[in-house]
Amino acid sequence: RRHTRLQGDWSSDVCSSDLVMTPLAFIVGTLMVGLTIYILVLEKLRDFAVLKTIGATNVQVYCIVLLQAFLCGILGYTLGILMALGIEHLTMRVLITRFTVLIDRPYILTVFLMTMLMVLLASLLPSRKVFRTEPIRAFHPA
Repeated sequence: RRHTRLQGDWSSDVCSSDLVMTPLAFIVGTLMVGLTIYILVLEKLRDFAVLKTIGATNVQVYCIVLLQAFLCGILGYTLGILMALGIEHLTMRVLITRFTVLIDRPYILTVFLMTMLMVLLASLLPSRKVFRTEPIRAFHPA
């Protein structure tokens, strides 16, 4: 579990702010990832229509959207964890301030699993847009 401590010690590992902020951060993160994937899908909607025209099924097209979503999620997760570990190293070993950031290593796996769940949920709305796209759209100018 990740704790940010200014000074002193907490008597409990679970803080009331964790119970509010964690779900809120998950919801906001899912919305942000969903908007990013939705924009990517809108930009490629004509390409998806072409794929449907040449015989791709909705399931095959959904797999493409999901793969793109997971690749974006893995890239974002990797950059986020590297930055978090860099900040941890910087505050603990270089700056040596009263403000410390401690990241427990099992927490990294939990964040990865939550990120993948977030990406899966966020890809549902853009997939519906692709499902409803008619193959004839491939022949209309953008």
